[in-house]
Amino acid sequence: MFEKEFERLIEVVEKGVKEPRFEVIGRDTYMDMPDGTTRNMYHNQVYPVCREVNGLDMFCQLINREWPTRESFNMEEDKADVLYVDVRAHNEVVAYTGSFRNDDSDFMNLTLYRATERLMPGVPAGYMDYDTARIKLNACFMDTPDREYVLNLLSNIVKGDQAEVKDNGITQQVKVQTGIQLAGMETIRPIVQLKPYRTFPEIDQPESDFLLRVNNDQVGIFEADGGMWKLHAKARIRAYLEEELGDLIDENKVIVGM
Repeated sequence: MFEKEFERLIEVVEKGVKEPRFEVIGRDTYMDMPDGTTRNMYHNQVYPVCREVNGLDMFCQLINREWPTRESFNMEEDKADVLYVDVRAHNEVVAYTGSFRNDDSDFMNLTLYRATERLMPGVPAGYMDYDTARIKLNACFMDTPDREYVLNLLSNIVKGDQAEVKDNGITQQVKVQTGIQLAGMETIRPIVQLKPYRTFPEIDQPESDFLLRVNNDQVGIFEADGGMWKLHAKARIRAYLEEELGDLIDENKVIVGM
């Protein structure tokens, strides 16, 4: 035991004893360890991190309450005095400052708020059996005349061995029940207009075209507008934001775009 302690004492005397040394680089504090390694001990977060919310209502409330004073994130009013609200997608809105110089004289901007919508059911795709299609139409689509048309059609289609579908590539005819024992052919409208839940609930869901197809005992509902509904959704989100942030927009403190 004594020999090991003596050898350690000799090693300390020969190599010298190093104490941990602290060094500040930018907004980070580092500690140089005796073994030569470096540890990041502390980061001085001067500016705030982005606030993530799930709806447009809270997004607008945060901006209306916090942005006019900047007190909540210790930001001077003369730095980036305009907040830019960007409708990036049908389910995402961000708000960021203009460019300004930080304490290190570097240009930067801050993304302060982000609203995203990930909870809406979206659009069921592909072929489904009739019962599943009825459930999806009631759960994932708003009530519209064309939704009722599709639901009634599914209820009246003769299923099983009696099913008959005629298809010329553009329109289809299916055998539908017209009475207790009578069945007749009905031409299916190939395009129906439906309003799925697929963007922020604060705005009216955009209506778009869907292709309706029947295949034996299954029905298919397919998007048929080339994604134009996303542009309509963004326009409605922008209109909502311009109304809710109207006072700040009039004071040239907020600019909304898409």
